[in-house]
Amino acid sequence: MSGVAGTIFEWLGGAISTLGVIVILLGAVGQVRRPDGVRGVHFLQLILGPGAGLVLLGLALGAGDAIIALKLALLWASLSVVGPLIAGALASAAHEEVARGAARGTDQS
Repeated sequence: MSGVAGTIFEWLGGAISTLGVIVILLGAVGQVRRPDGVRGVHFLQLILGPGAGLVLLGLALGAGDAIIALKLALLWASLSVVGPLIAGALASAAHEEVARGAARGTDQS
């Protein structure tokens, strides 16, 4: 894209990407402030999904090429599928570790 429309899409893409980064940073600060990390995995996944989506949407708008936008959409789709699976695996492993510590009589939470 060139001209005024290209510039508008680049600025709009930059603004949307910046908004996505702000959402991710606020989620990270909220995660650090949580006292229990095991329950925070779900919270973090809820924040990172939309944050990453906004960043990738902004990059797609600023790219100006349909192939790059399609690749970014496929990346977002794969993150949407894999992200919850990884979060579930991490939460399950952390829960098992806490349960093992409780069985031994040590508190690891």
